Amino acid sequence: MRKIKVLSIICLALLAIVGCRKKEINKLKDEVNDLKTRVTVLEETCRQNNTNIVSLQTIVNASTEGDYITSITPITKDGVEIGYTIAFKNQKPITIYNGTNGTSPTIGVTNVDGNYYWTLNGELLLDENDNKIRVTGENGAKPNLKIEDGNWYVSYDDGSSWNFVSNVKDGLGGAVFNEVTYDENFVYFTLADGTQIKIARQDAVAVSTKDGAILAEFSVSETKKVYFSQGNLQYQASTNTWRFAENQWDYVGDANNGTVFENTVKSDNANISDSYSGWIDLFGWGTSGYDDKNPYMTNTEADYGNGINDISGTNYDWGVYNKINNGGNQTGEWRTLTKEEWNYVINTRNNASDKKGLANVNGIPGLVVLPDNWTLPDGISFTNGANDDFSQNTYSSIDWSIMEENGAVFLPNAGHRYETVVHAAKSNDYEWSIGYYWSSSYSNNKTAYAVFVCRNAISASESEKYTTYEGFSVRLVKDVE
Repeated sequence: MRKIKVLSIICLALLAIVGCRKKEINKLKDEVNDLKTRVTVLEETCRQNNTNIVSLQTIVNASTEGDYITSITPITKDGVEIGYTIAFKNQKPITIYNGTNGTSPTIGVTNVDGNYYWTLNGELLLDENDNKIRVTGENGAKPNLKIEDGNWYVSYDDGSSWNFVSNVKDGLGGAVFNEVTYDENFVYFTLADGTQIKIARQDAVAVSTKDGAILAEFSVSETKKVYFSQGNLQYQASTNTWRFAENQWDYVGDANNGTVFENTVKSDNANISDSYSGWIDLFGWGTSGYDDKNPYMTNTEADYGNGINDISGTNYDWGVYNKINNGGNQTGEWRTLTKEEWNYVINTRNNASDKKGLANVNGIPGLVVLPDNWTLPDGISFTNGANDDFSQNTYSSIDWSIMEENGAVFLPNAGHRYETVVHAAKSNDYEWSIGYYWSSSYSNNKTAYAVFVCRNAISASESEKYTTYEGFSVRLVKDVE
């Protein structure tokens, strides 16, 4: 009997020990599973944030380049909306994931002097030389996040090096995007710090050009109307190619100013030559290439154009003699306005004074000219006339896309060239930002007429005549049939 009792006690003790051990094992299993779950969540958060960073760079590109959204499709998982797939006209499609607060460092962007730069937890992200890191452009980069040994790291050189940010337990920051909302005209991307970037939807920005022509009518005399080209004329000597600028605000400028690149290399009017592989957009008068009057001429002693005659309707006119690559690609499609026509559209046509005004478009100063039948779009403002710093009308690329859809024309202040020296092609110095646009009309003593635009003047008068060897901008037109 005693032996049975002892055995019973021993069994009960063993059962108690086994039961406690089992609880400890189950608890340990739960802790391991919880850790695995948290690691999985963190890894997924890191993956989604890196996807969102790529998407944010694309959104900034679209915003600065005037691109628009063609579709926005919700992403769902188990019946819950977790993000969006968004397609653009020009950019690659992107995916945006909804984020959670307090789980990761926050990558964002901020606009400084018209350029977007990356931020980390609200502070500007700096490279090893303490330089701000551009989101887009020639020196643009893209940060990446990773988790290693329980810490967050960031790289801004495609993973070649990594910088410590915080321990995962610190719970800094959160999602890249706070929310994505949209209406019939725009998609609004609100970042974690409240910064908002809006991109137009396709229905709000219908195609406003055809074969390089902005489809809005401008009277250039009592009986004649024209369409303006989609941008300033550009030339590449190495391929003998003519084209219109992709955007109305685009201009070549010099080594430090301008918006035009060829294979990531900044184009520069100072490099003008018969073999230059970049682009130029400042031309001597009548340098269409006809009769050896070539667009890369810089000789101050040579005759330009057709001697002492107007070039209107002749092969010395850039638009008459050349095929414009993105302007229908046929000779005789385009032409240059005469001085009388420039004066009419800017100064004489009905309500002319109400249809011109200095402006800053996507960071570039210049002149806005409105079509005959103009209706101001909702949510957009316009002030006519001139002031001292071009700020009376300031348009983002998105705002301008809506203006352009309604027929507005923008003539950027692209500066001018004397031989191989480029002057006043400055987008960030309004005092010295100047634009000149050739007419097809000859004056005398090797001079021709042009339109002149500066911070306090818009002139297309008889007094605006300049030596024909100077390099000015050219904006072609097409007659309305």
